[in-house]
Amino acid sequence: MESKFDYLTLTLKPENSSVRLDMALNTLKHTMLLGDLMHKMTLKGRFAFYDFHFSYENIHLLHTTPDKFQEQGLCLRISSQGLDYLTAYLKSYGIELKDWLGMWRALCFNGYITKDTRLDYAMDDIRFKGDKPLLTMRKVLTCKNNREICKKARTIDVVNGDDLGIRERTKFINGEEVKGTTMYVGVRNSEFVVRFYDKLAEQIQQRKEIPEGCTSWTRCELELKGAAAMGALNAFLDYSPEEYAEYMRGVLNDHCRFISRASSNVSRCPVKRWWREFLHGCTECFKLPHGKPARSAFARAERGLTQYVPTVFTMYQELGLEGVFRWFEARIEEMKAKGRDIFKSELAENIREDIRDYEEMNAFKHYEYTTAEDCELEDRIRRQHFDYFQKFYKVVRCCEFDEQHSNFMNGQEVLHNGL
Repeated sequence: MESKFDYLTLTLKPENSSVRLDMALNTLKHTMLLGDLMHKMTLKGRFAFYDFHFSYENIHLLHTTPDKFQEQGLCLRISSQGLDYLTAYLKSYGIELKDWLGMWRALCFNGYITKDTRLDYAMDDIRFKGDKPLLTMRKVLTCKNNREICKKARTIDVVNGDDLGIRERTKFINGEEVKGTTMYVGVRNSEFVVRFYDKLAEQIQQRKEIPEGCTSWTRCELELKGAAAMGALNAFLDYSPEEYAEYMRGVLNDHCRFISRASSNVSRCPVKRWWREFLHGCTECFKLPHGKPARSAFARAERGLTQYVPTVFTMYQELGLEGVFRWFEARIEEMKAKGRDIFKSELAENIREDIRDYEEMNAFKHYEYTTAEDCELEDRIRRQHFDYFQKFYKVVRCCEFDEQHSNFMNGQEVLHNGL
């Protein structure tokens, strides 16, 4: 099985009003070493709510006007072909994609809120003449028909069904109808969806290069968004390549696996041999970290007090406001006499700072809540930041003063004339 990133969306927003659009663009040019690539980009027009869409080699830079930058930030959308180009581009500087993404994460300590809002991870079963494929759409669809899938998602959708009797729905890529079956496990707009499709049929349809002698090419792809994408990116940066591949196989196995029906309880059924072999023998199930901001002390107190509203209301009706106060004062004095600390400093701080719901998030916490590691994440990111500049100091400095980069326009000129 071959695996790789197949799509990546990165966003960058300022953490405070002191960071301007031109500063962010310069960070991309110099710190992130994208200057030469940005110089070759051409303006394509608008994209969604972004005013400017620049593109080169399937790498897309989206940003808005300076007055809307604080709210919308900027975005990098990189397709599979774009990732191949970016990887080769960075290697020309002596930098691996993993180091570059580590620096992107480290920008959370440089005044930016950086996120990975979408990450597609592809696992391919490619077979050549004489090789028997492990993963095929016929096996996948047969299991679907026979209800031999243990899955977390409630929804399974099939596009361009074949002769197995699956309902059909047309699939289009770049305006052209694509033949070949695709099965989605999960809803497309959810944070986690798995899709299986005939990659060989797609390559033929789009007249793209096919490995010589290839007779079967089926892809299993994880499309991750939001916290799921952040968790997958964190693992990529913190694990070795071998550990990461094993981890993502476990993530897939947790979300979707094909079984032999031996019990009405699908979680107890044995996994089909071809699926186990496709996952290189992986039997573990790993969950992507999905931490959420903790509720503030005020929110916790409010939730706890809500259940006593009927009791307090009844006391108010019968005793009046002064009677209720006298009752509370008596209870307070009793607790003080027992030596109990009745003042909640965190709650008082929330009230003074008008924090009513969740804890206040900062750029780092977006990564802290989506990492599976127990060790000090902040120290690890700072070390990666330091190592990046130590290892590639000459590269970064050369980019700042290289003649080809000195021709770059500043952020304001970019808005009117393109990169």
